[in-house]
Amino acid sequence: MKKATSVLVLFVSILFASIASATVYDNVVYQAYRALDPSASGYSSQILNGDYVSDWNWLTSDSSYSTVHRWFGCNASDWALTGDGSGCTPEGGWVSFYTDPVWYGYTNSVSVLINEYGRGGQCVYFVNLVLYRAGAYTQALPLLSTMWNYQDISLSTAQPGYVLQRYGVAGKANHIAIIVGVTRDGSGTVTAVTVVDSNWVSDNGANMEIIAKHTILNPDPSQWRVWYGY
Repeated sequence: MKKATSVLVLFVSILFASIASATVYDNVVYQAYRALDPSASGYSSQILNGDYVSDWNWLTSDSSYSTVHRWFGCNASDWALTGDGSGCTPEGGWVSFYTDPVWYGYTNSVSVLINEYGRGGQCVYFVNLVLYRAGAYTQALPLLSTMWNYQDISLSTAQPGYVLQRYGVAGKANHIAIIVGVTRDGSGTVTAVTVVDSNWVSDNGANMEIIAKHTILNPDPSQWRVWYGY
């Protein structure tokens, strides 16, 4: 009887641990979808080049954007302006992330108030903010090199709620994103990964920092890995 009770306790403990983990990843996906639209449906009213892009100011929807910004300093966004008082080097943008985040968070890349997009900063800042708001990881992310060498980082383990990462690949920009969908073939090989990220989909060149959902087809497992250290 004692042995049976022990087995039951172990089973219940494993079950609750699995439920807890699933909830964390579900929360991450929810927050990623909410970055696209307040409904968190996974869709939005804005489409750019075939991809759903954010249709609202998710960035400043609560004060945590400022908390995470303190960890990143001038690496949070390339949208700084000369004389904006931030001390950050201007590298693009039409409005300052640092001194006018409300306008930055939902603005066009040209000086007309049409086709506005929700923006989320550089990709690492955005992912950190999603994880923070999901309650999954409430501190500054590790260095990208550390994340790249995390245990069980193979693309084959990808699932919604994990972070997708490319780091140190010759001729390719470093990038991270939140995984919201994974497609596998009959042998289990990952053939597509759908992500929500910032600063990948663009309307006007590099560093537009638009929040978007898009799919990476046939991702090369030598170039893409996952991280789920939460």
